[in-house]
Amino acid sequence: MSASTFTRALVDSVRSLRYEEVSEEAREVGRQCLLDFLGCALAGAREQPVEILVATVVRPERSTEAALVGRTERASRLTAALVNGTAGHALDFDDTHTRMNGHPSAPVLPALLALGEAEDADGRRVLAALVAGVEFECRLGALLGGRHYEVGFHATGTIGTFGAAAASAHLLDLDEDAWLRAIGLAGTEAAGLKSAFGTMAKPLHAGRAASAGLLAALLGGGGFTAAADVLETKQGFAETHAGTVPEPSALEGLSGR
Repeated sequence: MSASTFTRALVDSVRSLRYEEVSEEAREVGRQCLLDFLGCALAGAREQPVEILVATVVRPERSTEAALVGRTERASRLTAALVNGTAGHALDFDDTHTRMNGHPSAPVLPALLALGEAEDADGRRVLAALVAGVEFECRLGALLGGRHYEVGFHATGTIGTFGAAAASAHLLDLDEDAWLRAIGLAGTEAAGLKSAFGTMAKPLHAGRAASAGLLAALLGGGGFTAAADVLETKQGFAETHAGTVPEPSALEGLSGR
């Protein structure tokens, strides 16, 4: 398998996933992730980083499009993803995955909750999209290895942007070309430095990843172009953020559920 197929292979490994194909064990894990995230976001909803975001972004915006967890205010889809993602990671108790080297649900679920409300999506669609998004980001984390985290990137913010984009693209039922545009946009939007640990910027990484990933899927679905081979291309995400392009053997088994 050539290096030029990395991004497409990752997309194709989750793009067609449907609820009926998700094992009961995986469904239960997905439900636990949702409950865990909601508990963390409720606990973090009145923390100072969230209060500042609400005062600075939510109230001037005056949108009623999407709910904020644990609050009476409402916001646009993108802002709700930003605020809810920040709230969910504010106390740093949210779920962790060692292959990703980060917190998978904090970027993915805020994007899905905001988009799912706007799309009037049922629980099965949201759960399937959650599994797709988390699978994508954890597989990407495994492909990049520990080097990405070791050199100073906060995977929740960086890789989490890809997860949020993948989950949103799945919920929107985008075609392959639109998926590739969304992932390309996620790659150029992904951000988060470990030097922010201990400051309010750390939970903001999760919120920004959720919002940027959702925006990437919406733009990709609308025809906004980006590098379709963003992971493996010269000066692409893997080279600039991990110092190497994953070996083709790393893709073995990606088609499994």
